[in-house]
Amino acid sequence: MKKAVLFVLGIVLSCVAYPQTDSSKVHWLTFEQVKAKFFQKKKPILVFIYSDDCDSCQMMLNTTFGNAEVAKYIDYYFYPIRFDARSYDSVTFFNGSKFIHQPGQEYHSLVYTFLHDSIRFPALVMFNKYGQGEVFYGFRNRDHIFPLLIYYSEEVYTTTKYPDFEKVYFKAYPPGAKQVITRLFIHWKKPEEADKLMKQHPRKIFIDVYDRYRVTQTIMRLQVYNNPVIAAYLNSHFYPVSVEARWEDTVYFHDTPFPPSTKYPYHTLAIDLLAGKMKFPAFVFLDSTYKLIDREHVFLMPEDFYRLAVYIGDDYYKTMTFKEFLKEHGADMEEKIKQIKKYY
Repeated sequence: MKKAVLFVLGIVLSCVAYPQTDSSKVHWLTFEQVKAKFFQKKKPILVFIYSDDCDSCQMMLNTTFGNAEVAKYIDYYFYPIRFDARSYDSVTFFNGSKFIHQPGQEYHSLVYTFLHDSIRFPALVMFNKYGQGEVFYGFRNRDHIFPLLIYYSEEVYTTTKYPDFEKVYFKAYPPGAKQVITRLFIHWKKPEEADKLMKQHPRKIFIDVYDRYRVTQTIMRLQVYNNPVIAAYLNSHFYPVSVEARWEDTVYFHDTPFPPSTKYPYHTLAIDLLAGKMKFPAFVFLDSTYKLIDREHVFLMPEDFYRLAVYIGDDYYKTMTFKEFLKEHGADMEEKIKQIKKYY
């Protein structure tokens, strides 16, 4: 479904032709405009490659990119470009190489550079903020473009392949469904509740620092931590604690008051737990004395999170690295991994 682009985006600039009149609400940019903006602020880049004789291309412009919610999201989190596959405009690379519509060729030479020998439309070339690109083919409506947008805007690509992320995304957000009601297998506790339990029976603490504005954070809460196999392990080896990153009340944890911040949009407890790095998804493991064991700012698939939880929950972290643990004990978890995968 996708194909790696064999170069990085940071080498392109140009003006491009626009398609026929459409209902797109996206504020499309030229390559030249994106070049200037990208070096000021790095954001992922979406390049929509279309052909005027492609009905699904026009439909995608009118419906998907014509959707106000989609357009607003793209304009805020991406630098969007649309490129006519049959354009006769010149495209110049930073190294001085130029791409034109070669005589006798059906499409612009940049199309062949992007898509190689797999010329199909519509095509989305998605570049992450490091300029690394991949191609995704075919029509995508509102429900099916959002997981792709979130994958890049929330940097899931740093840990997870897109097909794997798409599976858990649609489990949490089925196409057409406005709300997902999920049975809670994990027994979340408030910080104050955890404090009381720690005084009676000390054990390790797992903390989900939850930011409601990050879709991947919600997916981890619904489909990772709440996976029945994972939830059972967390409930038995940790006190699972939920901390709202944007709480507006004073919260007590480890017998310490944490008031709302008057300077930042995040709560002081969240800031303290994450050491000021407010990047989400985020979760923290503490030992039975509240000492930090691990702090992560990544999206993990259920099986990958389970491996990490076992590494910490069963105290392997005290005697070996995580890499050594996987090498020596990875096979021991395969049966549990199979059970975990049944739920997505």
